[in-house]
Amino acid sequence: MNLSDKVNRAKEIPWQQIESQVVLLNPKQNMAHELNVLGSEIWHLLNETSSLSVIHSNLLKEYEVESLQLENDILKFVNEMIELDLLERVSNVSD
Repeated sequence: MNLSDKVNRAKEIPWQQIESQVVLLNPKQNMAHELNVLGSEIWHLLNETSSLSVIHSNLLKEYEVESLQLENDILKFVNEMIELDLLERVSNVSD
């Protein structure tokens, strides 16, 4: 997985904003997942775009962080959410 990939929120995942964090409910696993601030930002941005490169660009403008570190953090979050069936991979242009 890399920033050229696209992902979408999995369908029918209930979620709620609680202060600065998002809480997701995974009905398949009967579990709740509390996202950190970065994960919450990514979750919100996925409402506007499925492009990880666009999300990376938007967050890079918002936070003082190294580009490579942000890329690694985004990809780690996305991979974890895919494993939990909370995000779905749309395409991989580079494969």
